[in-house]
Amino acid sequence: MSGIFVFGIAIGLLASPALAFQCPVLIQQANAKLKKVQDLVAEAQRLHNAGQHAESVKKANAALGLLKEVKLDESKPPAGKGSY
Repeated sequence: MSGIFVFGIAIGLLASPALAFQCPVLIQQANAKLKKVQDLVAEAQRLHNAGQHAESVKKANAALGLLKEVKLDESKPPAGKGSY
């Protein structure tokens, strides 16, 4: 019984550092997604101001679509040294 308890503690201690390594990846992905959304919103605003409302709606909907598809992409490692 105590062996199971020790095993559980060991797994918990090993999992914590692994989860800590996700922070840079998640932050990088969030910043990249935010940049794309902000660019689309700015373009939608520019098109709206120019009276091109149909195109503005498309850009605004594309920005909203990016927000809806947010998820962890574990296939992309963080860029730059010292990320971990």
